[in-house]
Amino acid sequence: MNTAGCAHRTTEYSKSHCASTCLIGRKSQLSLEDKLLVYKVIVKPVWTYRIQLWGTASNSNLEILERFQSKVLRIITDAPRYVPNTVIKRDLQIATVEQEAR
Repeated sequence: MNTAGCAHRTTEYSKSHCASTCLIGRKSQLSLEDKLLVYKVIVKPVWTYRIQLWGTASNSNLEILERFQSKVLRIITDAPRYVPNTVIKRDLQIATVEQEAR
């Protein structure tokens, strides 16, 4: 795989992350339910599409997607650092990247 392709994909994630932060960030006026809807309709399709491309490549690629999902969910909930990602996903009833990849 060439490095230009990797840089392009990373940029797509950054754009998605920045765009979603305006809608679901700390200062957003949306309720938690609406923020989760934005996540499910706009953000989640970006990384689920990547599962199809990266899913069979290696576990490290799935870990990248897992970190992205965790960052976005932490922004949505405005959870403090000491709250584990597993607790956030459990409370929001969100499947992990690994579960989605199956």
